[in-house]
Amino acid sequence: VVEDELSRGLYASELRGLRGDGPSLHVARYAAPTLRRGEGYAAYLHNDAWYDASGPLALVNVWMVLNDRPPRNQLVFCAAAAADAAPSAARHMLHLPVGAARGKAVAFDPEMCWGRFYIFVSGQRNGAKRVLLHAATDLPWLSDEPRRSLEMRFTVQTTPEAADGVAPATLVSDSEAESDLGLLFNDLDV
Repeated sequence: VVEDELSRGLYASELRGLRGDGPSLHVARYAAPTLRRGEGYAAYLHNDAWYDASGPLALVNVWMVLNDRPPRNQLVFCAAAAADAAPSAARHMLHLPVGAARGKAVAFDPEMCWGRFYIFVSGQRNGAKRVLLHAATDLPWLSDEPRRSLEMRFTVQTTPEAADGVAPATLVSDSEAESDLGLLFNDLDV
């Protein structure tokens, strides 16, 4: 499904440009599916990976909400110039403080609930001029219910690679999941 959506979706022309007339695209699992509970306000928007030319073409998230009705905590998106976002200390991700998104278009689905899923590019090559940043943040006028969601991540590459054989999904809070992202939350001056 992910390969089909990527071959037809908005990012398809950029992926074709990265691989040129060369080999076909392959999708490999990046990590085990993660069940999350989310609530709270995001301090910044981010991408999940910022690859150099030797890395994958992109990192793709497949994100599903498990709530029967739209939760308070929503997945929000903002497109930005890569130059406007700050790299993490380890230079593996980009961040944009929420305040810097003022005046930019921020998109979310107020009907986000069970039965809907979102496939989006969450990591790109570091030569990209524009990036799609995302965050999960509370929008309290929608609901008082915390979010429950399932996230799956895949790399898009030109060489076939087997899935990594990681363990099945585990339930973690967003803060626990974020602690696995290395220096992401320890290197920001926000």
